[in-house]
Amino acid sequence: MTAIRHRTTPLVVQPRVASTTARHATSPPPVVDPAPVHRSIFWGVVWMVLAGLATGLTSLVVEGPAAGGAYVLWWGPLVYGASMVILGLRDLRTIREGSVPERFLP
Repeated sequence: MTAIRHRTTPLVVQPRVASTTARHATSPPPVVDPAPVHRSIFWGVVWMVLAGLATGLTSLVVEGPAAGGAYVLWWGPLVYGASMVILGLRDLRTIREGSVPERFLP
């Protein structure tokens, strides 16, 4: 049978380390330039407009006097542009609240 050994010295509780939240609460709010976010929103809108134009123009050509054929549906660039706009608006809201967007963190 094994014997149970008792600790001769009491356990010592280590002091708590300040959390990252506590450190950031005392530091000044970060300053983030919103120019990259505005560029992201702008280029997202450009992608969506170009995809809509390409889809609309090829659809008009197909429905013209020589009906028949196929037209291009540019849903990929349309979704990419929409995601750029949505992420840009989210980052802009985060900057206005005084925080740093996740995409800007190192």
